[in-house]
Amino acid sequence: MEEQLRERPCSAHHPFGPAFPPVCASCPSKDLESGAVSIDVRHSLARDIPWVAGVAVVAVSLPEFGSDSSVYWRGLRGGGYTQLTYRDFHYSPLFAQVVGPVARSLALPTFEVVASLLALLGVLWLLWPLGPTRTIPWTLVCSQEIISGNIDWAVACVIVLGARAAPLWIIPLATKVTNTMGLLWHVARGDWRWCGWFLAGFVVVFGLSWWAAPDQWAAYLAFLWDNARATGIIPGQVLYLPLQARLPIAGALTVWGARTDRRWVLPVAVWLASPVAGLGPATVLAALPRFAGTGVRSVHG
Repeated sequence: MEEQLRERPCSAHHPFGPAFPPVCASCPSKDLESGAVSIDVRHSLARDIPWVAGVAVVAVSLPEFGSDSSVYWRGLRGGGYTQLTYRDFHYSPLFAQVVGPVARSLALPTFEVVASLLALLGVLWLLWPLGPTRTIPWTLVCSQEIISGNIDWAVACVIVLGARAAPLWIIPLATKVTNTMGLLWHVARGDWRWCGWFLAGFVVVFGLSWWAAPDQWAAYLAFLWDNARATGIIPGQVLYLPLQARLPIAGALTVWGARTDRRWVLPVAVWLASPVAGLGPATVLAALPRFAGTGVRSVHG
């Protein structure tokens, strides 16, 4: 009788839900003779911590809905490159040329909702290898990115897909320049074919963009040069190392991961190289489940 009960699936692993008692090895179980209840603490913590953290992040982030997407919207509708502050638009003219028509055609509330929906879909896709029950709480952990409408989720997608589609790395290069650790990764591996495809895409895309708006590019490059050290004052870096300290670490980590075929290292390096330190940029770590179970030497970038 005891063996039959212990073979029955618990509510977490059975499609019919809580009608089945929690008697599997990973769940609380009751000793039939003594009545003592045993709990797998490690399993419980792994299950509950993401939920607790996710709810906390949502509660903190909700007042900031659209805080980043609204900056994109205003910057794409005019303005220019000014003194770098935390809430300024400072992506390249290429980003403005591609996304600008969308921003000019939508009202601000609509643009904010679209940006958050795209972020939600991107994060769900990245985390889906974890399975539905684990994807939901970890999506809540990434909710600051979704609620604010930032594009770190797109950088994470590039990390996953850019191994086979080199020109995708143009996306972080045109937005969050220091996030472009994928280039160093492939150079360190000696993957010159990949580098050739990236270079071809770079010349075509950036060449056309420069040809269409040379004055904007000149202003943007001057802006980057003048504000290269300004990231040290961005909020959030009180708790994190400044970019000048993180960037060499990210570079060394990238080279090590590339030379030892550890592709899971790349999302970590990209996170460390983020221009702004904080919880939102950590969304690039959502790329990690896409590399789970591949082994150390089986994923080639």
